[in-house]
Amino acid sequence: MVKRRLIVNDVTVEKLGELLKENPRGLLLVRDELASFLANLERKEYQSERSFYLTAFNGDKSILCMVEQNNGKNKMRGGRQ
Repeated sequence: MVKRRLIVNDVTVEKLGELLKENPRGLLLVRDELASFLANLERKEYQSERSFYLTAFNGDKSILCMVEQNNGKNKMRGGRQ
């Protein structure tokens, strides 16, 4: 049985994608410093995060792919969120 969550705080977009997959009714992302969170999303190095949050806000599905390192071997895993 998967433990359901309602609220997340300090989470990467990759982990957030996994949590959203486990919680199809959605989650509440609580941020202490909303202004800095939004300012960071404007930075060039946060383009993928900005895209993820905009897609999630619209209720659209996204595809997350990440490289997982296990015993020195890399493997891709991904899925539609």
